[in-house]
Amino acid sequence: MEMATLFISFIALFTGGLIAGLKAKHKGILVGSITSLLFTFILFCYRFLGLHIEFTVIELVNHLAYLFLAIIGGIIGVNLSSKKESTN
Repeated sequence: MEMATLFISFIALFTGGLIAGLKAKHKGILVGSITSLLFTFILFCYRFLGLHIEFTVIELVNHLAYLFLAIIGGIIGVNLSSKKESTN
């Protein structure tokens, strides 16, 4: 079950970065970073303040992967949005 949750999270963060990049139309790295950091902050607040559980090293690595995937999604989203503008 952990692997399924991790895979779904990877897809969700990549898609979130992609959509944010499509909407922003510039600065894909920044938009993807903000998307991932906001997700990490919300999750950290929920776990730390609500459940009284701290992040482990494994979770930190997972969130760094989330950051990387959201940045890649943001970059791809910006490039897709610029191609749409140049064809119109």
